[in-house]
Amino acid sequence: MVTSPSYIIEPQRKTDIGGEYEVVVLGGGPAGIAAAAAAGMHGRRVLLVERYGFLGGMGTAAGVTNFCGLHALPEKISGFCEGHAALPLRIRQKRKKHPL
Repeated sequence: MVTSPSYIIEPQRKTDIGGEYEVVVLGGGPAGIAAAAAAGMHGRRVLLVERYGFLGGMGTAAGVTNFCGLHALPEKISGFCEGHAALPLRIRQKRKKHPL
C-alpha cells in the first residue's frame, strides 16, 4: 500500500501583505455579502474575497431570484439594502487601495 505524505514543501518566497483583517469571507454570494456586512457592522476589519468580477453569486450570474424564501420578508430585505446602499462604493474604494 502506497501512502502519500500529509504535507508539502514549497520554495521560500516573498509575499506582500495587502492588509490586516479580523474576518475574511470567501465568496460574494448572498451569504458571503451578509456575513461580511454583519461583521463590518460589529466593527470588524473585513475582507470579502470573490473570484468573479461581480457580487451576488447565482442571483447575478444566472438570474436566480429566490434565496431560501427571502421573498416573504420584503420589509427586512429592503431595510437591509437601504442601510447598505453605499457598500459597493466602499468595496471599490478599498479595492483601489489594496488591488488583488
